[in-house]
Amino acid sequence: MIMGLPGAGKSTVSRGFTARGFLRLNRDEAGGTLRDLVPALDRALASGTSGIVLDNTYVSRASRAAVIQAAAARGASVRCVWLSTSVADAQVNAVTRIVERYGKLPDADELAAHRGRDPVLLPPMTQFRYQRELEAPDVSEGFTRVDVVPFVRQFDPSRVERAVLIWCDGILARSRSNHRVPATVDDLVVDAGRAATLRRYAGEGFRLLGLSWQPDIAGGTRTAADVDTMFAKMSELLGLAIEVEYCAHAAGPPRCWCRKPLPGLGVLLIHRHHLDPARCIYVGDGPQDAGYAQRLGLPYRPAREFFDEHE
Repeated sequence: MIMGLPGAGKSTVSRGFTARGFLRLNRDEAGGTLRDLVPALDRALASGTSGIVLDNTYVSRASRAAVIQAAAARGASVRCVWLSTSVADAQVNAVTRIVERYGKLPDADELAAHRGRDPVLLPPMTQFRYQRELEAPDVSEGFTRVDVVPFVRQFDPSRVERAVLIWCDGILARSRSNHRVPATVDDLVVDAGRAATLRRYAGEGFRLLGLSWQPDIAGGTRTAADVDTMFAKMSELLGLAIEVEYCAHAAGPPRCWCRKPLPGLGVLLIHRHHLDPARCIYVGDGPQDAGYAQRLGLPYRPAREFFDEHE
């Protein structure tokens, strides 16, 4: 049995077993509930199948008990492999699967519409719920052994591109009238000195990418076209080509993957531009930025430090 949070890496570990001839039983493939897999397990054991791998969340003792009991009734032993992946790493894994399959970040309505049809499309709060419900496995449940496997991220060696990723709000795009974000294009102010710093990085082969949160779109006080126009004007005033991705969703409990500190926008840009996170730089100035960069594997630089050293 392989257990762990959604996005913990269970499918990857399971492939190692199936490559050695193990039969895989998985709820996402078979449909139904975890308990619905027990008859298939019993049939496989009755037919003499000696190697079977079950890889689902199995967060509770109750969800694991039926498997252990079915195996014991056939004289088979059960080993547990517990992937102790953190929620932060599981989030990156989950979003990576979504982006690789769909080429974008589905919004909350799309996630809801496809819920149950595609297990890849996890709502962003799912992993927190599983973490709260988690009961750590123990040999006292009937396992012959419990192996705890820490998560180690493996980056794609074919991704070699570099970028400076900047949280634009307040760093590159500021409001002349002291609003949280510029109210109009005419309200937009940029810093020419910071443009010079970014120009040097662009000259060294770094792509320039921006991230932002624009909840006014959800609030109806501006449109996506307004925001796109503002960021186009920002690039024009800076004299730089800066590609900006932004979250357009409202505050409150997260229903999308794109609002910081959730890693969706960063994963999307890493995937789109084949970035090697270790060779990139993330520039921010908020309390969430250092952790955001860490979960994405991006070296972090506070904005003042990053720009001041070049001025």
